[in-house]
Amino acid sequence: MSAVPLSEIIESFAEELAGVVGALAETEVTVEAASTRPEGGFRITMVADEGGEGVFFAQFDRSAAQELARLALGAGDDCPESDLVDGLRDMCGQAIATVIERRKMDGVRVIVQSVDVVAEPADAQAFVRAIQASNAATQAAVALWGTLVLGIAAPAAAAATAPPLVSSRPAQATKEGSPTGPNLDAILDLELPLIVRFGRAELTLKDLAMLAPGAVIDLGRSPDDPVEVLVSNQVVARGEVVTVSGNYGVRITDVVGTADRIRHMEIAS
Repeated sequence: MSAVPLSEIIESFAEELAGVVGALAETEVTVEAASTRPEGGFRITMVADEGGEGVFFAQFDRSAAQELARLALGAGDDCPESDLVDGLRDMCGQAIATVIERRKMDGVRVIVQSVDVVAEPADAQAFVRAIQASNAATQAAVALWGTLVLGIAAPAAAAATAPPLVSSRPAQATKEGSPTGPNLDAILDLELPLIVRFGRAELTLKDLAMLAPGAVIDLGRSPDDPVEVLVSNQVVARGEVVTVSGNYGVRITDVVGTADRIRHMEIAS
């Protein structure tokens, strides 16, 4: 696996971000070069967690963040800041994960570390791209910069002296990019516990001690929100609750990447 430089990551990320927005908004979205750097706004910090090194930044000014929220989430001008932060986190996380998946880079992982509200402009050396939806009159500009490089293998000396570990990712890949190898073959028939999470809440010890029949716990979610499907405490899909022959079931509406799902299976085993 050859290393992917920052310049390629930037262009691929911009295209995939447009694809995420277009899929959510159900409209055509294009990307073009822009020249005006965002002044303040929201800065998303992404870091290499596995198979790479460095950091990657994406910065949107407030108007661009609101435009993306309007397109992708159907939000209005009064969209709460917390919703903008969550929306940008999800869209950028999905975009960078798709960059990795399309390149079939098994063992590479980039995570969204933070979404911060900043006053300072984007880096002077940032590449600026404008995201334009076919049904929108305005563009959403994003500045992209950093030091991220993907596809960097661990040093051979370190690998030779390290103690043997149980692999947490596929051992190898076929030419088509499908994970394979004895590790995976041995676990594909394993039955894994699957959990559907309707929501989460935090209770004080006092509130927990006072629980009694008839008590109601607010899970902080709308009945129309998708539920999360987890394996080994990792979200692998999302869906909507349905009934199947009188029992509860889940109709899957969104799944995470194939490589991530297999990684979760291996961790669980």
